[in-house]
Order: sequence, then C-alpha cells, then structure tokens
Amino acid sequence: MIKRVLLLIGIILLIAGSSAVLAMEPDARSFAMGGAYTAVVDDATAVYWNPARLPNIRLLSLAFGAGLASEDLKNSQEALEVLLDPQKIKEVENLDLKANVSGGFLGAAATRRIGVGLYGNMEVDVKAETKVDYDKLEGTAKSDLGASVRANTVLAYAQPFKRFNLGAALKIVGDGRYTRGEHEKYNPLTNNTDKTTFNIERIGTGYSVDLAFSTGLTRIIQLGFVAQDVFSNIKYEEKLTEDGQEVSTKEIKDKLEPSYRAGIAIRPGFGFTFAGDVSSNGPVHFGVEKNTLFNALSLRGGMVSKGGVTEYRAGVGFNLALLHAGVGVSFDPEKDTLKAVVLDASLTF
Repeated sequence: MIKRVLLLIGIILLIAGSSAVLAMEPDARSFAMGGAYTAVVDDATAVYWNPARLPNIRLLSLAFGAGLASEDLKNSQEALEVLLDPQKIKEVENLDLKANVSGGFLGAAATRRIGVGLYGNMEVDVKAETKVDYDKLEGTAKSDLGASVRANTVLAYAQPFKRFNLGAALKIVGDGRYTRGEHEKYNPLTNNTDKTTFNIERIGTGYSVDLAFSTGLTRIIQLGFVAQDVFSNIKYEEKLTEDGQEVSTKEIKDKLEPSYRAGIAIRPGFGFTFAGDVSSNGPVHFGVEKNTLFNALSLRGGMVSKGGVTEYRAGVGFNLALLHAGVGVSFDPEKDTLKAVVLDASLTF
C-alpha cells in the first residue's frame, strides 16, 4: 500500500508540473530558423533580438509570440498512462521520474528608432522518486518541485548611421524562484512516517543593459552583433522555511552573466535567406527561409548544436498584407518526439 501511495504522490506532482512550459526563442520565425536571427530580424521583436535592427522596420511593427516546450515528454507520458490506468502501479516497484517543462512569451511594439516590449519565461522542474526495500520492509519518497519566473520590461533605441546602426536596450528585470521539497520515510514495523518539508522563496529585482550593432556589407550580406547584460545589478531576497517555520532570510546582490552573439544573414535572391549565429555560451545556430507564392508563404528550417547535441526545427509563415503569422516546431529524430511548439503573429506597417 505504501508503495502505491508514494508512487501516486510523485506522479501527480509530475503531471502538475508538466502543464507549464519554455522555448528558447519566443517567436515562431526565429525559432523555426534555429535561432539564427541576430542579423535577420526586421520587426518589433528586435527589442529582444537586436535593437540595432530597429531601423529595418518599415514604419511601425507590433508583435506577439508564445512557446511551449518540454525536455522530457517521455516521463510525462509514462506518468499520465499510470494515472489513467492505476493497475499499472502494481507493475512498478521503484520510481525515478524527472521532467523539465517551461514556457516563454514576447510582446513588443516598435518604430524605426524606438521600441518597447515585455518578454519572459517560466520554468518548472519536477523530480519524483520512490524506493521500496522489501528486505528491510520500508519505503521512502522524495519529491522536489521548482518553479522560476523571469519577466523583462525593455526600452530599446537605435541610432542609424550611413553604413551601420547602433542600438541599446534597458531591461527592468523581475526574477523569482520557488522551490518546495518533501522527504518521507515509512517503516511498517513501527507504523510511523517521518516527513520533512522545506520551502525556498527567492525574489529579485534590478536592471540590465544590452548593446547592439548591425551593418550591411552588401545588399546581399547583413551582419549583426549583440552584447547582452553587459551592465546589470539585481538584488535578491531569499527566505527558507522548514515544516512551516521560518529558518532564515537574507539579501543577495548579484549580476547577470554577460553573453555575446554574432550573426550573418545572406539573401542571394529567389526568396531565400540563409543565416547563422554563434553564441559565447556555446550554441551554434543555422537557419534558412524560402518565401514563395508571391511572399504569401514562408517555409523555414533550422538547427541548433551544442556539446555534440543537435536539435532540428521547422516552421511555416503566412503573410497576408500587413498581417504575418507563423508556427515553429522542434523535434528529436532519434526519439521521434515533438519537443516544442511556438506561435507568433505581427502587424507591420
């Protein structure tokens, strides 16, 4: 009986966490092109990607995007199957499930010089574990649920010169992390259960600054560069409680780790765009876009590679006068699973 109860607790926590979601890029076009977008972006999402590209907007652009992703769909699927068919619990003696699911969003408005936006992400990671030792007639359960939310309100500005553009973005950062853990041990010989519960709340506020550059080497080749979080200052307040009792509170001053990204976009004609980005934190991005049917339809593909692991992406875009909409997906060809879905829409005048 204890095995079934502990197993159900872990599975329920896992499914609850799986309802939240994250995509690396919160707009479908950039996502489908593998994130190779630093020198490509030409709408309001420039406040996120590269503020120096704001002058490439025609006049005014409004954009919105949202994405869902999971790092471990297989565990979520297995947990759901057990919940739908409780008889499968009898087939499991030990449980060790881990899942990470998250979501991102982006909303922005921009002209050829100034842009404002709001973007952020939420991440939920769940660990559920049970162990049953029949020799000692005891069972243990451990569960850890962590949730992170970050939202950035951004004000971006670009200054065009004759052959290049400079840009900057000021981001007001709101950052929160909540962790809940529970450890439980049951011994049927004594009929006692020892349980320990802890909660950690970490809330941070502050600012950071991005600097950006964009230039066209020729009418075919564009270059872009972004230095993210080169200046930052965030103050965190952290509180720890155990079994409902406050244990400690403390203030932590921190800075975001700067990152750098460079990209190239090549438009040889016939509706094609080829792009590539490199990042200081490791990933290499490649993307391609083909506009067809008099630019009414855009076909996109891309890949992201880091540490020997490659993720493949694809998507389509629909361009109807001032309205643009798209969808992007990523998938794992080895496991034959869908990893993420991103949707976006924009109005460009």
